[in-house]
Amino acid sequence: MGYTSILSLVELGQHESLAELLQHIENETDLDTITYLEQHNYYGQNILHLTAVSLSLASIYDVLQDYAGCLKLEKMMYPDKLGNTPIHYVAAKYDTKVFADFMLHLPLPKRQKITNLPNSQLVDCRNIIHQKTFSESFYITKVLADDKHSSLATKFEFHGWIRKDYKMQLAHPENFYKYDETILKVLKYCLNQYSLLDSASTISHSLFLAAAGQRKSRQEDTGSAEDLQLLVIDTINVEESKQETVQSVLNEMNMPVYNGKPKIAVIRSSVKEADLNLIPPGPDYLILSVKYKKDNYTRNPAPDLKKHKSIHSLISELICDLDVQKVSVNSTLSKRYIRDDDTSLVEGYEDSEPCKKQMRETDDGEERKTNDGKERETEDGEERETDDCEERETDDGKERETEDGEERETKDGEERETDGSKERKTDNGEEKETDDGEERGTDDSEEGVADDGDEGRLVDGEVSGLLENRMKTVLETGKIGKALIICNQHESIQGMSGEELKIVGFRQKALENASSVLKKYFAFEVEVRYDLSAEEMLSSISEFSRSEGHGSMAALTILSHGYQRNIMGADNQSLCSVQEVVNSFNTGNVQNIKKLLFLSYCRGGIPPQYNRTPHSFESSSDFPWPENEVTVMYQPIRRGFDETLRRQEWSRQPTFPPLDVPVDCYIMFSTLPDSKSKPGLMFKCLSEHLRDLTSDYRSKLLTPATSSSDDITEQRDRQLPTDDSILREEREDKPVMRVNLLDLLTDVAGIMRDTSRSTQYANLCYTVDRNSQQIFIDIFKPSSESE
Repeated sequence: MGYTSILSLVELGQHESLAELLQHIENETDLDTITYLEQHNYYGQNILHLTAVSLSLASIYDVLQDYAGCLKLEKMMYPDKLGNTPIHYVAAKYDTKVFADFMLHLPLPKRQKITNLPNSQLVDCRNIIHQKTFSESFYITKVLADDKHSSLATKFEFHGWIRKDYKMQLAHPENFYKYDETILKVLKYCLNQYSLLDSASTISHSLFLAAAGQRKSRQEDTGSAEDLQLLVIDTINVEESKQETVQSVLNEMNMPVYNGKPKIAVIRSSVKEADLNLIPPGPDYLILSVKYKKDNYTRNPAPDLKKHKSIHSLISELICDLDVQKVSVNSTLSKRYIRDDDTSLVEGYEDSEPCKKQMRETDDGEERKTNDGKERETEDGEERETDDCEERETDDGKERETEDGEERETKDGEERETDGSKERKTDNGEEKETDDGEERGTDDSEEGVADDGDEGRLVDGEVSGLLENRMKTVLETGKIGKALIICNQHESIQGMSGEELKIVGFRQKALENASSVLKKYFAFEVEVRYDLSAEEMLSSISEFSRSEGHGSMAALTILSHGYQRNIMGADNQSLCSVQEVVNSFNTGNVQNIKKLLFLSYCRGGIPPQYNRTPHSFESSSDFPWPENEVTVMYQPIRRGFDETLRRQEWSRQPTFPPLDVPVDCYIMFSTLPDSKSKPGLMFKCLSEHLRDLTSDYRSKLLTPATSSSDDITEQRDRQLPTDDSILREEREDKPVMRVNLLDLLTDVAGIMRDTSRSTQYANLCYTVDRNSQQIFIDIFKPSSESE
């Protein structure tokens, strides 16, 4: 069965013998211990798989800690022949400490992929954890995929070497593997999601229907809150000094109990009222400024957040109102707001009617289909859609899964499915069909960004589950447009101080990353301008916007110093506001297309040395941070943030420049409005995240290749051929995946937060109206790692 002595000891839970054997190999032989530890058996299970299955998980994992720094943990997190990664097995035992360690050794894209990876029984990590109690039958049948044994005792008794102290564990496993809600919080954190524990949790509605400045008339629900705060203010009811009054209420939301939890404020006003310049006073804020067309708009009750699974859905509801002109978003959320649908994540779901519908067999028993549209291979079946991107031959033709969907070729014609819609092309090539059953036009229609018609846009009064999916546009493959990068403080000058030379080095690296992101991953045609004064910046931006050759989106990046909350020119004297930059950008041929801005500069005086959410879950002693290099890299620093620092900064420089963001313009700031910015961090995180996304697309989750040190000749590598000419041709012709732009930027904000150890937080601002759509952007893979 391909078991080495090390793997056998691990599976049997003989941790003392394992420690002695590893010490002997290390001290008494010339053998490479790590090579032995990375071997696997016939079932594709390495030492981490078997540790997680072992009856002595904690003790064996302690033994392996001495070698963890040398093991390539990320490459060992592949699925075995049952479709389980080591994380699946650990999750099934609710071992929060080991689960956190495994997950945090992986980049975010791989955490997300493993969490949603179904095993041979169509059970993924999310299903396992949401059982919320250890069930021996579920563990044996759905995780171990064993239909021959009814209990763990009968499964393990054939070994004969089971230690006596494990007999009780085998007899009553439910007493040893107990669910702890912490593991669910860790899962949400590792997926860069807010910990919205379940769809029925209590939500605190601080609902301001009357004048927010008049305490007597303010109606407020002060019930306890687990997840978030929701605030609704109608500014027409607020007395004068509206700016100060509403800002004060926003500041009051930043309580320690809500550190690391979303704080959502819906500010409603009419177009006749003056705009308020509201500033998020910290991380995890979502300020939605809803502008109505008339004074006597209908004052609807607060949105029911339990009905919204995402921020996209919430914003969709707001702009559905016929009286709403636009919604401006000012967000310092650094995690995704995703509320799980618990109907498929509870104990007993596998026996429920929805699950029976999810797993349907055809008359010949060969094909099983789930509600996510994926087909899986059964025992005697021939067709399978897998996560390893393999091609499977079927009777009708070929099937292949790509990162952005599925391409299927049959005898009848051709069908392509993307993550958001499905297109079917018949023999005459005329019909296209989407998920919601609507026909989208014929071959002679133009693809890409939706035209000025009603297709793909909101229907008056429509609020439905399809709304969020319909509000999207896909930026077309190829060069989607032009991008301008302005990089100041780029060249070293004689007489510069050591600190200034250090900044130049950071700036050059940031420029390299920014160019790579825009040109190689997003496929923009990139122009770069160096060391410009404020006046030259505005002039260059205006010239760029009026130039020819723009596509479906234009991008602008500025890397510079900041002073007095404005952007400083390379002369270290001239200043321009963000509003001036936006106005110069939103002209000419750029005015009527999507706009994306990345602004990296210091916006205030608070240094990135403090944990702005010191009372959050990840900053608390409840989080099971592993005692290894992951802690040093990501654990939030202990230097907590005192609100007096913010008040001093806001008093020192009380004026924040107003910002009116045009519709369909998206601005990502590298830091909060009152804070300094670590030079280059935003594009470093964005570049590395795109690298992880695209490399994971190609490598997927692979079983290991047979190495010369293995004596397992039956093992086969599931990896696709990596012929350079094949990859180069594919990269040049088409992207490797398609992602939601806002989700991508939110994930990067989370990575910035983690990488800075909770000292720097991004700020995303944008505006949408009834004709706006979610933006999906194609991601390309650079042709070589050197690029």
